[in-house]
Amino acid sequence: MPHVPMGNSNSVAMRHACYAANREILPLLCGSVYPVVGSRKMKDQKDLRSREIMTQIHDVLWFDWDPIGTRELGGPDDEYDFYIGGVYRLLASGTTKQDLADHLRGIQADSMGMSIVNEENLNAVVDKLLKLDVSLKVG
Repeated sequence: MPHVPMGNSNSVAMRHACYAANREILPLLCGSVYPVVGSRKMKDQKDLRSREIMTQIHDVLWFDWDPIGTRELGGPDDEYDFYIGGVYRLLASGTTKQDLADHLRGIQADSMGMSIVNEENLNAVVDKLLKLDVSLKVG
C-alpha cells in the first residue's frame, strides 16, 4: 500500500500524494467485493466496471459540479479526482440525497474554504450522481 504523507491536507504535495494513492487504492478497495472463488476474467470485468463508474463520477464532478471554476479557467481535468473515492463509496453504500449533498458541501467548505455554496447546482449534481448505476454486476 502506498505511503500517504501526513501534514497540511491543503498542501499541493499532500493533495497529489493522496490523489496518487487513491488511483492505486480504489481498485483494491473495489476488489474486496470480488468473490473468493471465481475466474480472473470476472475480476478483470469488475475492475473494468469500477473504472467506468469512477470515470462517470469524474465527469459529473468535472463538468457539472466544478465549484471553484477550474474547468472554465482551463485548469487540470484531474482537479476533483481526489474526491471520487468518497463519492463512490457513498453511492455504493446506498447513500441518501442529504448525506451525499452534505459530503460535497463539506468538501467545498472544509477543503476548498468556500463559505457560499450554490445549493441549486449542488442539488442538481447530487441528483445526477444518484442516477449513476454503481453496481459491479457484469454480464
